[in-house]
Amino acid sequence: MQRQYWIHSEAWIASSNPLPLGVIEEVHFTFLHDDGSCVGEGRMSWYDLGHEVAPRLEVFNDGWSMLGDLASEGLLGRLRAIENLRISPARFCALLGEFGFDDRTPRGAPPNAPGVATLCPMCHRERGQ
Repeated sequence: MQRQYWIHSEAWIASSNPLPLGVIEEVHFTFLHDDGSCVGEGRMSWYDLGHEVAPRLEVFNDGWSMLGDLASEGLLGRLRAIENLRISPARFCALLGEFGFDDRTPRGAPPNAPGVATLCPMCHRERGQ
Protein backbone atom coordinates (compact mmCIF):
# COMPACT_ATOMS: atom_id res chain seq x y z
CA MET A 1 0.00 0.00 0.00
CA GLN A 2 1.23 3.47 -0.88
CA ARG A 3 0.72 6.65 1.13
CA GLN A 4 0.92 9.94 -0.72
CA TYR A 5 0.15 13.60 -0.26
CA TRP A 6 0.21 16.67 -2.46
CA ILE A 7 0.29 20.37 -1.68
CA HIS A 8 -2.23 22.45 -3.60
CA SER A 9 -0.26 25.69 -3.92
CA GLU A 10 2.81 23.85 -5.24
CA ALA A 11 0.96 21.77 -7.83
CA TRP A 12 1.06 22.80 -11.48
CA ILE A 13 -2.74 22.70 -11.64
CA ALA A 14 -3.17 25.27 -8.83
CA SER A 15 -3.51 28.25 -11.17
CA SER A 16 -6.46 26.69 -13.00
CA ASN A 17 -8.01 25.13 -9.88
CA PRO A 18 -8.38 27.91 -7.30
CA LEU A 19 -9.08 27.09 -3.69
CA PRO A 20 -12.54 27.78 -2.27
CA LEU A 21 -13.19 31.22 -0.81
CA GLY A 22 -11.51 31.61 2.58
CA VAL A 23 -9.17 28.64 2.11
CA ILE A 24 -5.50 29.61 1.85
CA GLU A 25 -3.93 26.15 1.45
CA GLU A 26 -4.83 22.48 1.17
CA VAL A 27 -2.81 19.31 1.59
CA HIS A 28 -4.51 16.25 0.11
CA PHE A 29 -3.48 12.81 1.32
CA THR A 30 -4.40 9.31 0.23
CA PHE A 31 -3.81 5.61 0.72
CA LEU A 32 -3.45 3.76 -2.59
CA HIS A 33 -3.41 0.08 -3.47
CA ASP A 34 -0.29 -1.00 -5.34
CA ASP A 35 -2.29 -0.86 -8.59
CA GLY A 36 -2.94 2.87 -7.97
CA SER A 37 -6.61 2.57 -6.99
CA CYS A 38 -7.69 4.68 -4.05
CA VAL A 39 -8.23 3.15 -0.60
CA GLY A 40 -9.05 6.40 1.15
CA GLU A 41 -8.63 10.12 0.66
CA GLY A 42 -8.70 13.21 2.82
CA ARG A 43 -7.36 16.72 3.12
CA MET A 44 -6.31 19.33 5.59
CA SER A 45 -7.47 22.81 4.63
CA TRP A 46 -6.32 26.06 6.21
CA TYR A 47 -9.07 28.66 6.54
CA ASP A 48 -8.54 32.37 7.04
CA LEU A 49 -11.10 33.18 9.73
CA GLY A 50 -10.15 36.85 9.85
CA HIS A 51 -8.72 36.75 13.37
CA GLU A 52 -6.76 33.52 12.85
CA VAL A 53 -5.90 30.79 10.36
CA ALA A 54 -7.38 27.45 11.38
CA PRO A 55 -6.77 24.00 9.90
CA ARG A 56 -9.68 21.68 9.18
CA LEU A 57 -9.37 17.93 8.59
CA GLU A 58 -11.80 16.36 6.14
CA VAL A 59 -11.97 12.69 5.15
CA PHE A 60 -14.29 11.17 2.56
CA ASN A 61 -16.33 8.15 3.65
CA ASP A 62 -14.03 5.76 1.78
CA GLY A 63 -11.25 7.09 3.99
CA TRP A 64 -12.77 6.36 7.38
CA SER A 65 -10.76 3.15 7.71
CA MET A 66 -7.66 5.15 6.70
CA LEU A 67 -8.49 7.65 9.44
CA GLY A 68 -8.82 4.78 11.91
CA ASP A 69 -5.41 3.47 10.86
CA LEU A 70 -3.87 6.91 11.30
CA ALA A 71 -5.47 7.21 14.74
CA SER A 72 -4.16 3.84 15.89
CA GLU A 73 -0.70 4.65 14.50
CA GLY A 74 -0.62 7.87 16.52
CA LEU A 75 -0.91 10.61 13.88
CA LEU A 76 -4.13 12.04 15.32
CA GLY A 77 -2.63 11.99 18.80
CA ARG A 78 0.32 13.98 17.49
CA LEU A 79 -2.08 16.53 16.00
CA ARG A 80 -3.94 16.77 19.30
CA ALA A 81 -0.68 17.45 21.16
CA ILE A 82 0.27 20.44 19.01
CA GLU A 83 0.30 23.72 20.92
CA ASN A 84 -2.93 25.71 20.44
CA LEU A 85 -4.09 22.96 18.04
CA ARG A 86 -2.53 24.90 15.15
CA ILE A 87 -0.26 23.32 12.58
CA SER A 88 1.23 24.89 9.47
CA PRO A 89 1.01 23.17 6.09
CA ALA A 90 4.78 22.54 6.13
CA ARG A 91 4.65 21.00 9.59
CA PHE A 92 1.65 18.85 8.61
CA CYS A 93 3.54 17.56 5.55
CA ALA A 94 6.55 16.76 7.73
CA LEU A 95 4.25 14.86 10.10
CA LEU A 96 2.74 12.93 7.19
CA GLY A 97 6.29 12.06 6.13
CA GLU A 98 6.96 10.62 9.58
CA PHE A 99 3.99 8.30 9.04
CA GLY A 100 5.18 7.00 5.68
CA PHE A 101 3.55 9.43 3.27
CA ASP A 102 5.52 10.46 0.18
CA ASP A 103 5.31 13.95 -1.30
CA ARG A 104 3.77 13.35 -4.72
CA THR A 105 2.93 16.99 -5.48
CA PRO A 106 2.71 17.26 -9.28
CA ARG A 107 5.03 20.22 -9.74
CA GLY A 108 5.51 19.86 -13.51
CA ALA A 109 2.73 19.54 -16.05
CA PRO A 110 2.76 16.37 -18.11
CA PRO A 111 3.72 17.10 -21.74
CA ASN A 112 0.29 16.17 -23.10
CA ALA A 113 -1.76 17.98 -20.44
CA PRO A 114 -5.30 18.41 -21.82
CA GLY A 115 -7.85 20.65 -20.08
CA VAL A 116 -5.85 21.10 -16.90
CA ALA A 117 -8.86 22.18 -14.87
CA THR A 118 -10.35 18.70 -15.19
CA LEU A 119 -7.27 16.60 -14.41
CA CYS A 120 -6.81 14.62 -11.23
CA PRO A 121 -3.57 15.91 -9.66
CA MET A 122 -2.54 12.46 -8.43
CA CYS A 123 -2.93 10.37 -11.58
CA HIS A 124 -3.15 13.09 -14.29
CA ARG A 125 -6.26 11.43 -15.76
CA GLU A 126 -9.42 13.31 -16.62
CA ARG A 127 -11.77 13.35 -13.64
CA GLY A 128 -14.61 10.86 -13.98
CA GLN A 129 -12.55 8.25 -15.85
